[in-house]
Amino acid sequence: MASDVHGEQRLYIDGELVAAGGGRTYDNINPATGEVLGVAADASPDDARRAIAAARRAFDETDWSTDHAGRLRMLRRFAAAIEAAVETELRPQIIAEAGQPDMVTRGPGCDEPVAHLSWVLDTMEAFDWQRELPRVTTQQGILSDRQVWYEASGVVAAITPWNFPLQTNLAKVFPALATGNTVVLKPAPDTPWTATALGRAAANAGLPPGVFNVVTAADPAEVGEVLCADPRIDMVSFTGSTVVGKRIMSVAAATVKKVFLELGGKSALIVLEDANLDMALLSSLGVCYHAGQGCAIPTRLLVHRSRYDEAVEKLAPIFQGMPFGDPTDPQFMMGPVINRRQYDKILGMIADGVAEGARVVAGGAAAADNRGFFIPPT
Repeated sequence: MASDVHGEQRLYIDGELVAAGGGRTYDNINPATGEVLGVAADASPDDARRAIAAARRAFDETDWSTDHAGRLRMLRRFAAAIEAAVETELRPQIIAEAGQPDMVTRGPGCDEPVAHLSWVLDTMEAFDWQRELPRVTTQQGILSDRQVWYEASGVVAAITPWNFPLQTNLAKVFPALATGNTVVLKPAPDTPWTATALGRAAANAGLPPGVFNVVTAADPAEVGEVLCADPRIDMVSFTGSTVVGKRIMSVAAATVKKVFLELGGKSALIVLEDANLDMALLSSLGVCYHAGQGCAIPTRLLVHRSRYDEAVEKLAPIFQGMPFGDPTDPQFMMGPVINRRQYDKILGMIADGVAEGARVVAGGAAAADNRGFFIPPT
């Protein structure tokens, strides 16, 4: 599980790759080993304000939001630079810093969101930015022409999580840029390189200064508060916990920002009395996908009481034999959890469940010879 992966250690602000103010950095940890991969720039509130100022200027003082054809040309170059970085940077960085198994990156972790960029750009090319509506006569007898214009919101702060970092980064950044907004991207502190790689790709593509900016920080709240409170930001797009989402909504309300929140929640697999139990239980293995770290992954299995004993009997050996391990190994769909805090939290929740009367039939403890943050299927 040794890794020699290296990532971009600089912020991307106003078209340039730059160090954080004062040269501040923080360690980027490999969750499969617990070892330091390298460092990332640790942005200060002033760095965030510089990024906001650049994005504001690019939106207000250039034709980025109105020159649809020119914007499309630039974004196609940006997409090409991202595609060129998949094997050399993005995939190995996602595996190393997120602990996301190679198998997962072949789907929603990397390949699918990169392939989706062409759909965004093709949709942009075909989009009708201005259209006529039929003439109408008002109640006052005035014949009126009507038009619909689609305009950008302005400067968007995109705040993203660590579980599927490239997917959420691209899902927020590219549609926002395609519709004429300028963007400040702040990733989770656990996955900085997957974001700074996009900054490097933007620099390589020659994206206009200020249009896209990337700020990484060890303390997500310090920079996040600036992005949510600054009146120069027009919209905040956040994916993450409900607790943080409530805070973002509260802070953003003071300047009446648009707020887009995708919060918390995990899916449940509900098995009714007449279900095909073998098929249903096979679906429950989805909880092992990327160690259950995804909002759509079914982390709860609710079985009708009449089938409970049968379900436990069938499921226990399946989970006991489910392989997990080195995320660089293509055979595994389950790797480590993201960090020590999550690792301790999960083990603590298992211990609390046992104390309250739960029975562990598979897993339930740290992996043997555990050098990273691995918890067997439980």
